[in-house]
Amino acid sequence: MLKLLSASAEERTEPASPSLLNLIEEPPEDVKSIIDNLTEAEEEPKILTVTDLTPDGHYGEAWLCATEKRIIVVNPDHGVDLEISQFPLSSIEAVEKVDYIGNGALHIKTADAAHELIRFSLTLADKFEDVRDILEELCHAAKPSSHGTPTPATAPSHDSNGAGALEEQLRLRAAERAKRKGRCPQCGTVMPRWSNVCPNCLKKTALILRLFNYVKPYWKQSLASFLMLVIIQFLGLVPPLLQKVLLDRVFADVKRLTAAQIGQHLYLLWWVVAGYLAINLASGLLGAVRQYMMTWLGQKIIIDIRQQVYEHLHRLSMSFYDRKQTGQIMHRVTHDTSNLQGFVTSTLQTILGEAINLVLIVGIMFSLNFKLSLLTMIPVPFIVWGTRAFGLRMYRLYHVQWRKLSR
Repeated sequence: MLKLLSASAEERTEPASPSLLNLIEEPPEDVKSIIDNLTEAEEEPKILTVTDLTPDGHYGEAWLCATEKRIIVVNPDHGVDLEISQFPLSSIEAVEKVDYIGNGALHIKTADAAHELIRFSLTLADKFEDVRDILEELCHAAKPSSHGTPTPATAPSHDSNGAGALEEQLRLRAAERAKRKGRCPQCGTVMPRWSNVCPNCLKKTALILRLFNYVKPYWKQSLASFLMLVIIQFLGLVPPLLQKVLLDRVFADVKRLTAAQIGQHLYLLWWVVAGYLAINLASGLLGAVRQYMMTWLGQKIIIDIRQQVYEHLHRLSMSFYDRKQTGQIMHRVTHDTSNLQGFVTSTLQTILGEAINLVLIVGIMFSLNFKLSLLTMIPVPFIVWGTRAFGLRMYRLYHVQWRKLSR
């Protein structure tokens, strides 16, 4: 039965809510063996969770497993005898969550008696509130229908309206609890007090793609700027090749040359000098045109960003301005939008251009001398590791500085 649990967890493609994820936990081997012996092979656990109190009120583990047919409670040995309880769902008339001082308990009522299923501290009160609701749904599904057969238990699932409504209720409840505690509803991370977006759940790739929406109205200028950057990067690789010609062919064995050969070398020298001048002139002109275009593009984009931010600020409530600091809002409107504009117009293109430059350099190196190029690649892993470590350190320092500026 627990093998079915592992398979269903691996096959799950849609993200489950925090409540549902917390109700399927991995038990110890001895508890797993007990549950396997008490259940049939086709039974799939709907709940498999642990509490932090034993039945006698001491801190310790007790496990609750609920399938579509039964409820099993396993209390491992914590100084008392091993206790195992089992209740068919069809015999349960009601499930109650009882709150005591400092702890709580789940009770069930059958036709002949009331039973305490499990006891828990107030730390787990929210979790067992969800357990109670799911147990009620399972018990309802296990009741005989009008034809005398039990209704298939699918909770929590979207296969039936009632079960789907329960799952949606649990999701909304988990999100409300997380919001109340200042945590992310998805991963449970403490939310930054200056933001309503969880940095761990933020899809950075989607965010970068979203930034391209600001470039779309000016895609022709952006494409022209990027092509000029590629040409400038390519021209920057030509001077080393001209220097190779200068050393290998122009200045090689000058003392042994005849007058006719010296004339040929001088002719080649003039072509090398002309090549240097042409490359510098072309790079300078393209750089000036690109700089003008990038300045124009940057101003257009920053106007669009700040206008969008300004319009959004007008739609916010007065309570938002009561909670946020004035310096923080001004910093978002001015400094952060400038950084965003710089990333979209300059940094992103520079990263792509440097990547192309790296590919070209490596290709030229390996075409000239394969073995020597391999030797030059030895320090690369250390450089990458050092750059990454330095980048993480600088990120933390810049983050602290940005927080100070926002105040």
